[in-house]
This record gives sequence, structure tokens and C-alpha cells, in this order.
Amino acid sequence: MVRLLVSIFDSAGKLLFGKPAEGRPVGEYRRILAVRVDQLGDVVMTLPAMHALRETFPKATIDFLVGPWAGELAGKYADQTYIFEHSYFGGNSSLTVWFREWLGLARAFKKNRYDLAVDFRGDMRTAALLYFSGAVRRVGYGNAGGGFFYTDCLPEREGRHQLDRALDCVKYLGVRVADEIQPLNYRSPDPESWREKFSGLALAPRPWIVMHVGSGYASKRWPAARFFSVIDRLLPEVRGTVILTGHQKEAEIARPYFKEREGLLNFIQKTTLLELCALIDKADLFVGNDSGPAHLAAALGKKTLVLFSGTNDWRLWHPRGQAVHVMRHDVACSPCHERECPLPRHECMENITVDAVCDKIGELLRG
Repeated sequence: MVRLLVSIFDSAGKLLFGKPAEGRPVGEYRRILAVRVDQLGDVVMTLPAMHALRETFPKATIDFLVGPWAGELAGKYADQTYIFEHSYFGGNSSLTVWFREWLGLARAFKKNRYDLAVDFRGDMRTAALLYFSGAVRRVGYGNAGGGFFYTDCLPEREGRHQLDRALDCVKYLGVRVADEIQPLNYRSPDPESWREKFSGLALAPRPWIVMHVGSGYASKRWPAARFFSVIDRLLPEVRGTVILTGHQKEAEIARPYFKEREGLLNFIQKTTLLELCALIDKADLFVGNDSGPAHLAAALGKKTLVLFSGTNDWRLWHPRGQAVHVMRHDVACSPCHERECPLPRHECMENITVDAVCDKIGELLRG
């Protein structure tokens, strides 16, 4: 039904706005707007494309619109970062609130007189935002409807990973893309805050294992009790340090199972995004669910063990990096795209055992 409604909407839109062009010549751009307002991991997978944009158009002003969770990270890739505070991906704002902010952004962007605007996700709401921004050339994917709002609507290529999909978007513009993906570039955290929060790290025994027990969707989470079973088995064997990370959601998930243990440091709700990047960067291994921090670890080139659910097609959405290892269990219902598993048993995650995770962690630490 949703696809039918989108198809009808697109057909009507093409009659009103005309058909988007394809294969237009590459130009020189003075002002560029890039948009990716969905989750942190999605923004991380877009950053190689942002880097390539900057390399190809070094004299252009490049602005970047992201959600509040990615603002600190986006600043290294743009001249100005715009924050969509009440983005529709936040899940906690009314239609009135986000639409009022949407209109404000459209007005602000119109004043900037962009030569080019790029929507890396492909979403009807951001496609319309690009149209009302007045950008001369508007490029994006029309898979979710609203492709007529672009001047250039890109065709979807079957089976493309999200990182490659973002790069395809800029390649279309004639952007040069390096053979090797550059590591994540982030601004150093405030040194005074770092010393105050993490002074104890200097004495923490190696190896350091950053562990993230949460994820945006409940359907993507390995049972929290199993993470703590892993910790109990791991610490006596490796005699290193496990560092817990996260925000309020992770605090709620971990609370029933957390107890003080020698070698366990709890930094949940204690890090900024930049501090989290630095913490992961200093670690020997990251272990966690499919989540924003897992994408950060992969982009930093760290050894990363990702416990991947059946929510999304892992081939298209897994954190990507040379040192990434994905642990998963095939199920017939994947990909379900559900926020919570509707079945009596969350089989795709519950069939990943503590023994298997401990064995893999040992292997990665030895390798």
C-alpha cells in the first residue's frame, strides 16, 4: 500500500515538476549543501563521500546538514554544520515541531544560494527540502519517493553497500574517489575534560576492549545479560580492561546486570561523541551490536566485532573496514526492518552464543 501511494505521488509530482535529468555535465561549484539527517552510523558511512567532495572542490564552501547526534563529527568535513534538532529520525518530535524547523532550514538554505545540493539518503522529506532551498542542481536517490524534487534523480544499483552508495552519488558528479578509504577524521576532544574523566585509563592494563551493549533498535541488540557473561569470562583470562560506553539507553540496558568488577570501567553517560571517538581510537578491540559506535570503530580502522541481527541486510549495512568481523545467525525472516522483534523468540540474536563470542574475542586479541 505504501509503495502504491508513493508511486501515485511521484507520478503526480512529475506532471507538476517535470522529469529529473540524468547525465548532466559536471560543473564547478562554489557553494555545496550535503544532507544526511538519519542515524550516526549512516552519517559515518557518508563521510568518505564528503572527503571526496572536499578533495575535488577545495575552493567551494561545503555545508552539511545532520542530526544532533552527528554534529561534532560533521564539523571536520564541512565549512558549516547545520543541525536538524527535531529530525524525523529522532522519533520524539511532533509533526508540527519538525515541520516548523524544516521550514526554517529551507529559508536559511535559500539565502545561501547553493549551486549544488546532495541528498545522500534519498527521502521524500529531504528531497523537498532541497527543492525549496533553491539549489540550482539537486542530486539524490528517489527510491523513497519525491525524486521529481531533484534535478538529477539517481537510479538505485542492486546490492550496493551504503558506503558505496554514497560514493556513487558523488562519482556521478565527476568527483574523484581514492582507491583506499581514508580513516575517520575527528577533532580532538577537550584536553581538560579528557584528563578529568579518563585519568584512570593511564593505569588500566592492556588490552583495552571497548564494549557497547546497546543499539538504536531493540531488534538489533544481543541480550545484555550475555555481554556481562562475556565480561565475567573474559577478564580473568585476558587480564585487560573492558570499557563500557553508551548514553541513557545503554545505562538502562546495563543497569540490571552491572556490578563492580576488577578490570571493568563504566563510562556509560560520561563521554561526548569526540571523547568516544578518542576512546575507541586508543582501544585494542571494539565489541558491540550494529550501532553508531560500531561504525565509528570500523571507520577508525580498529579491530571490530559486530553482533549483527536480522533487522537489515548485513551485506548492505554492516560497519565497513578491513579489521571488521561480523558475527550473525541466518534467519528466514531477515531482513525484517522491525524496531522490535515481533516473534516469541529473538532467534537471530539469541542463537549467537556466549561461547562463540568469547572464542572470537580471544582469536582477535591473539591475532
